Formats: sequence, structure tokens, C-alpha cells
Amino acid sequence: MSLLAHKRVFLLLVIFLGFFAGCVSRVQAATLGSASDTITTSRPSASTPLSANVSVGDAQASIYNNGSTFLASDSAHFWGQTGESLNVATVSAAATTLFFTATATQAHANGTAVSVPITAVHTIKFTTQTNIPTSGTIVISFPTSNSSDSNQASPSASTFMFNNLSTSNIKANFSTGTSTCTFAITGTAAGSAPTITCTVGTAAVTAGTTVTILVGCTTAGTSCAVANQVPTLINPTKSATAGTADTWAVNIDTTDASSNVLDNTKIKVGTVESVTVTAHIDPTFTFVITGVANATALTSLCTDGAVNNDTTNSGFASTSTNVNLGTLLATSVNIAAQKMVITSNAINGYTITA
Repeated sequence: MSLLAHKRVFLLLVIFLGFFAGCVSRVQAATLGSASDTITTSRPSASTPLSANVSVGDAQASIYNNGSTFLASDSAHFWGQTGESLNVATVSAAATTLFFTATATQAHANGTAVSVPITAVHTIKFTTQTNIPTSGTIVISFPTSNSSDSNQASPSASTFMFNNLSTSNIKANFSTGTSTCTFAITGTAAGSAPTITCTVGTAAVTAGTTVTILVGCTTAGTSCAVANQVPTLINPTKSATAGTADTWAVNIDTTDASSNVLDNTKIKVGTVESVTVTAHIDPTFTFVITGVANATALTSLCTDGAVNNDTTNSGFASTSTNVNLGTLLATSVNIAAQKMVITSNAINGYTITA
């Protein structure tokens, strides 16, 4: 082999080793520690199309049973050209009819969606593995939206709808240091991941700091007291079989000021329908008779608003077992009374016949 050939081999070897050394020195992002997203209610939103027209004055609506769960006292909203909300009184056993506590004031066409958006407060926590410098970011991305605008108030089958979330109701807390967050909301259009971004200010977030971000809260802290909760994000609708949770991936990245990822992780959040508990209660019935004193205005004994202008005048008080009308004369009316009190849990009430 000539000297020139030797030089070519050596040059190629040096180039190869240099490339190999550059590849193995790449720094990988660390995984954020103890990451979680706790929501105040895991109930999925309910949403289904009408299976028949609803006319003005109707107190019920026919719906398709697509697995959505509507509960009595829900406020169901009709979408379409004319929208209105009606409180649900009950649901048919086959979950194909909604009965309302009031009648519709608008007409709603077959195929129009009727839904109950279920909102929740999100408490997102994690521990940093790498320092986040000032002007660095914490980026929280929810599943990609298939809706035209994830800010709208109707529930989605693919993500948590932001429902016009305000940055004033997103709060950050850091277990150490004096760091602050400036929040921004992006990615609300179809095909985008609805995203909350915290830009770090004041001071860097040091490694080992526990970060708590409250989404839907008016006050920062490690948790959100009920009085400070502003549930805004809407839970997705049901897609898994009944009794099985739908799981959703929430991605968290921390970056430096140049948007290079420092730490990252994915959190799984489950939504599952409420458990319906039924029980039979035997009816109870309590009947108590008490006496009434003489010269008692009977109106004073009526607690249900009934009016009786008579006053007992027989001269004797009655007891629970005896009524003395005194001496009866043709020229006057003697009045005596007993008080009867009934307590019952019977759904149809009771009737007294004396």
C-alpha cells in the first residue's frame, strides 16, 4: 500500500471517530419527578344528539343512547341555532329520554346536540430535575383537539376543552425560591394541543423544586380551597365501555430561554362515569294526637298555612283521648279540638279522614 493510501485511511478513520464522539455526547432530557394531575371531578361530560324534534312547551327530549350519563339536577344545554338550558328531572331506564323540570321555550331540531359540560379544577404537580432559568418555560399540553375551537363551552370527545379559561385563574406555587410565572394560553384551534405556558420570571427554578400549578383557581398554593375554585376546563365525553375509565395524556416540558427541553414527562388522567347507588326505603308513618286548651284560636295550631277562625269555648281542655263539649244549648255552638300531627316519608303523602 502506498503512503498516499495510508494517509486516506487515517483521514477517514479520524472523520468517523469524530462523528461517533459527537453522537454519544448528546444530552437527554430528564424525567420530571412525582408528576400528577388531580382533577376535582372525574365524571365525563355528557353529550348526545336528539333523536327527534323538540317543540316549544315540551318537557322531555328523545336522545340517542351513546353511553353518556345524564343525572337528575344536571343542567342540560341544547346547541344549534337556538340554545337554552333546562334542568334534568330524570332519565328513562333505557337512557333514551330526558325529562326536564320545566318546558322548552325554543324549538330544537332532530340531530341537535344536547350536553352537560362537567368542569373541574386541575392540580398539576411535579419536581424539577434541572434548573429552569429565568425566561425559561413550563409547557403543559393537553390532548390534541378535534374541535374547531377548544375555547368553546361544549364538551369534546378528544380533549379537555379550555372553555375560555382566563390566565388570571391559573396560579403557580414553588416549594423553594422566589420564582414567578407569567401565563399564556395557546393551541386552541382544531388539530392543536391546548397548551398552558408559564414563563419563569424573578428567579430561576432550582432543581428539586416541587411546582404546583392550579388551573381554575383564584389563589396560588399547594392546593385550591373550595371557596377559591373556579372550575373551567371541561372533561371529555365518554368513549370507553361503561365502568372503564378513558385515559388522557397530559405532557409537561420545561425549557431554557431558547426553548431547548430540559425535563419532560407525560401524565395520565382518567375520567370515568359516576356510580349510581339505589336503595329501597320502607315507608314510615307516625300519628300523634294531643289535647287543646280552652279558648285556643285554632288558626294558631295550623302550621301549613290553613286558616280556621274558630276558638275553643267548651270550657274544658281536651286530651289525647277525651273531648268534653260541656253543656250543649240550642242557642250556642260549643267548640273543642284536638291536634293531630302525622309524619310520613311516603312519596304520595297521606290522607286523614275523621
